[in-house]
Amino acid sequence: MINNGPVNLERPRKISESDLFFPVRDYLIKNGFKVNAEVKHCDLTATKDQTLIVVELKTALTVELLIQAVKRQQATDSVYIAIPMPKSGIYTRKWKDLCFLVRRLDLGLLVVSFLESGPRVDLIHHPGTLDSRQNRRLNRKKRNMIIAEINGRHQD
Repeated sequence: MINNGPVNLERPRKISESDLFFPVRDYLIKNGFKVNAEVKHCDLTATKDQTLIVVELKTALTVELLIQAVKRQQATDSVYIAIPMPKSGIYTRKWKDLCFLVRRLDLGLLVVSFLESGPRVDLIHHPGTLDSRQNRRLNRKKRNMIIAEINGRHQD
């Protein structure tokens, strides 16, 4: 039997909001923004020319986070939420539904992955990337199917 050194039996440390700050800060700085922490209850603010971005950092995508982010839209149109990469990944139905909701609320989404090579920030989408009219047009078939079933019923 080969001994590869001591075995780490500790559970992985839980990710905190402060763990997200530096990767998101560095990502925005690389994109030309000046970044500040904790300005008027905003987790992170970034400015570039006349552009103001607010980023709310949370360890999970929750209703409370969405409410907090939507409230930040009173100060600026560009509000992002930054969360750790979900353990289940980004190719699940639940993830796609959550992204749809975030886009529907005109929020941007950043995901932070903690890799052996260091943290990585991925931009999932910018705020305001959902075109409601186009979305309704694309879902016209679903709408027509619902109306057809309603018209075909004789009772509930």
